[in-house]
Formats: sequence, C-alpha cells, structure tokens
Amino acid sequence: MTEASTMTEMELRRTRMGELFRAANPPPEVAEVTLVAVRTNRDPLAHPELADRWLSAAERHTPDLWRSEARRSHWFAGRVAAREAGIAAGWALEPTEMTITARPGGAPTLTSPRGVLDLSITHSGDWAMACACPRGWLLGIDYEIGADSRVHLARRVCAPTQRARHGLDPDAGTQARPGTFGAIWTLKEALLKAWRVGLVVELDALRVERLPPGLDGPATISLAAAVDPRLPWPLPEGMWSGVTRWEEAPLAAVAARGGAG
Repeated sequence: MTEASTMTEMELRRTRMGELFRAANPPPEVAEVTLVAVRTNRDPLAHPELADRWLSAAERHTPDLWRSEARRSHWFAGRVAAREAGIAAGWALEPTEMTITARPGGAPTLTSPRGVLDLSITHSGDWAMACACPRGWLLGIDYEIGADSRVHLARRVCAPTQRARHGLDPDAGTQARPGTFGAIWTLKEALLKAWRVGLVVELDALRVERLPPGLDGPATISLAAAVDPRLPWPLPEGMWSGVTRWEEAPLAAVAARGGAG
C-alpha cells in the first residue's frame, strides 16, 4: 500500500517494493522493503524549520556550499528520504538521531544507536527516493526522467549489439519503444548501486539482455567480462532485477543475496 503525507509542507510517499514492482515479482525480503519518495521542492535555506527537523548540525551548514537552489532541494529531499527509510525499516528514532555517512566509493549508510543500515538513494526531476537494504541482501534503485531526450548518449551507455537489439541504433533503421533507453540506463545504474561500487565500469560493459513488455516487469542483466574485482563475474544466479514506471519515468531496482548479515 502506498502511504502519502505532506510532512509539514514536504510531500512524502511510502510504497512497498512488492507493490511498486508487482509485475517483476521481487524476492520476499525485497518485497517487504519500503521505498520512500520525497518531493524535491523545498530549499532548506528557505525553510529553516524543516532543516532543523531533518538535518544534523553539520548538515545544516552544507547547503551554503551550493549556489543552486535546485541542487540544494534535491540534496535535502534525499536526506529526508534516507532518514525516513530508516524509520520505515523499524528505527523508532528522531531524524536527527540518524547520521548519513558514506562507505569507500561513496555508497550511503545510515548510522544510529540502533546500528548501521546500507541505503540506496536516487533523485531526478521532482523526486528523491531512498530505501534501506534488507539484511543479507544487496539492493540498488535508480530513477531517471527525460532519458528519451538523451538517447544520443546510447553510444556511451550501450555496446553496438545492445543498441541494435533494443532499437537504439539509428543506422539500423529501427526505433525503440518510448522509455527503452531510460529503462536500460536505470537498470545499469541500479546494479552498480547494489554492489556499492559507483561508476567503476563503463556502462556499455553491462548488457540488458531482456526488457519486459510495457517496460514493467522483470529484466535480465549480464556483465560482458571481468571488468572490475568489485563486481562478480559472471553475475550471480538468483540476482533479481526489475523495472517499472514512477510518474511516467523509469524506475529500476536490482537485488542479490550477499549484503551485511
């Protein structure tokens, strides 16, 4: 069930992954995870009462480093979503009792007197989203609006055979379904986030072998070669990946057993 609240002038939605990715049939442990989405429409400098509630003392000085209101708003919404993900995972704490840090490579974590949670965070357009990784699992999410307007980047994101397979090669005389490029892009980014390695490989080394009809359902991803020791090759059997739509833009998730126990 999706829950929504205004959260003192901040719009927030909580949705179980099992509901959001119903057509992709995620594993039970992943299906129980709550994805938290927060509107990116509040500048913490313009709303100090919200900043006081959701940010640590150190974080309240960070937005001053950025001159862009849009970037501050995205950053702030991501911080709120991350702390709400901790609350959704069962931490009955005040937001300022939770600290957001990063592992080597930049992967986010949430720390509190209750322990440490690995997070996956994404933001694009009007939304920032976060979820906590279930115990014993790796989980990555990615969301991207406007990808179809950047399909010219397909040469950097997809190998030639992949462009031909998915109708992203203009020389082949075929045209991809709307949303195809965004689904491929977000699936690849979600996989790298799941393994908490960042952009350590060129995206064209990852191959999206199958996309679901209607771009809502399970997908299949493989790795072309052993390109980095932090990524398993071949990718593990039993890895789950799915794509769906959030307000008409692609949202992807990838999960595999192997997270912190």
